[in-house]
This record gives sequence, C-alpha cells and structure tokens, in this order.
Amino acid sequence: MKLNKLIFGLAVLLVTAGGLQAQTNNTAGPVTTNLLGSVLPNNPTIQGGAQEIVDAIGSGSNGFASIYGTYAPNIAAPQKFGGGILGGWNFNNYVGTALGLDWLGQFSMVSANVTLQIPIYPFRNSQIVWLRPVMITPLGIIGAGHPMTGSSSGVSEISDVGGQMKFGHWLGGNFGVGFTWGKWLDAGNYSGTRYHAFLDWSIGI
Repeated sequence: MKLNKLIFGLAVLLVTAGGLQAQTNNTAGPVTTNLLGSVLPNNPTIQGGAQEIVDAIGSGSNGFASIYGTYAPNIAAPQKFGGGILGGWNFNNYVGTALGLDWLGQFSMVSANVTLQIPIYPFRNSQIVWLRPVMITPLGIIGAGHPMTGSSSGVSEISDVGGQMKFGHWLGGNFGVGFTWGKWLDAGNYSGTRYHAFLDWSIGI
C-alpha cells in the first residue's frame, strides 16, 4: 500500500539517519529569533537517530489536543462526513502517541496511534520577523483501533500521512492546523479512504 510505504519511509528517515553528519552541527551559525526575541531551534538534522528518540522518551512528555473534520467518500456506511477528537503526548519533536475517538453518523472507532514527524522552520531567516516562528511539519500516523457500532468487532489498522503548520500562541501553548489523508482497514462498513482537516493546540514542544 502506498500510504504505508510513505509512513515507513518517514520512520526510516527518523531512525536510520543517525549516521548522517550535517555541517550545521559543527558550526554555531547565526542565531535566529522570533518577534518576541525568543531563540528558534535549529531545523532538525536527526543526527542522534534512534538514540535521540530513546533519550527524549525518558526525559518527559508534552501534551496536545486536536479536533478534526473527516470526509470518507468510499466507505459502505451511509454517513460520509464526521469528525473526532485526539489527545496525546509528544515525547520529542519527532515521536508522539495519542488516543482518539471518531464519529461518522455515530461513534465509530476508538484508537491509539504513534505519530512520526519532522518539524522544520522554513522561514527562520526571513526578513519578515513574524514569519520566523512558523513551523511546517510533515507527519505520518500509524495505529490500531477498536470499531464500535455499525462496524466489525475486531482490531482495525489506521494509517495517515500529511502535514501541519504551527503558528500563534494561547494559554502557554501553540496553535496548529493541518491535513492528512489515510485509510481504515478491517473496520467493517467504515473501512476505506478518509481525509482529515484538523486544528490542534500543544504545550511544551
């Protein structure tokens, strides 16, 4: 499946790129700040590979919550539009976990997933200061769910790929918007392709 290959590729990039040595890690380079004078982190080089992920998991977590709309054009269930909520933890800038609840005409799935992501600051050196803290994050999601009423009674496979843009600050956290495309498998009438547009708020990372 093309979707799973994309997610696998993102995982390989996160875990195996530890052997790559970026030149920017060997020099201090210019310091970039946002409108408030806060120093922005460097764009990730993933130099530490798997060890960085392991170290970050041991050091704590950072919470986030998302609400999203869903369009599922080719499922067998009569309801094609819906939405859901997602809440979880980012262990670091690259790995997070979450629990979700989906609704398509009725509550259709409870799920748990792992998110693999690579945040970058494409405008960090922009002359437009307010653009500097804008963060673009390609991401992939893999997970398992338990179908609810109107679906099968087994374990379903969930996978998504997409991207997110973070901006703005409120109550000590950051707002983000994004879009993903994915599939549910082994979910009875709810199996099929779906598209998600979401708004999220995160604290910490």
